[in-house]
Amino acid sequence: MKEYGNASTIAEEIISSVRTVQAFGTQDKLAKLYDENLVGAQRAGYKQQLSGAIMLAIMFFCVYAFYGLGFCKPTAHVPLV
Repeated sequence: MKEYGNASTIAEEIISSVRTVQAFGTQDKLAKLYDENLVGAQRAGYKQQLSGAIMLAIMFFCVYAFYGLGFCKPTAHVPLV
C-alpha cells in the first residue's frame, strides 16, 4: 500500500499543478515518474494473486479429494436394503 500512496501523491501534485506541467511540457517525464512508482505496487499485486491462486487450488483439491474418497468405496460397509 505504500507504493500506491507514493504514486497517488505524485498524481495529486501533478493534477494540482496541471498548468505548470502543460506550460513546461513535462508530461512525459512526470508520467514516467508515476509509472515507476507503480512498479512496486504491481509486484505486490502479483504476489497477492499468486498466493490467492495457491490457496484456491488447495481448497478445491481438498474438496474434490474428499468427494473422491467419499464415493470411493462406501458400498462395502453399507448393506443394500
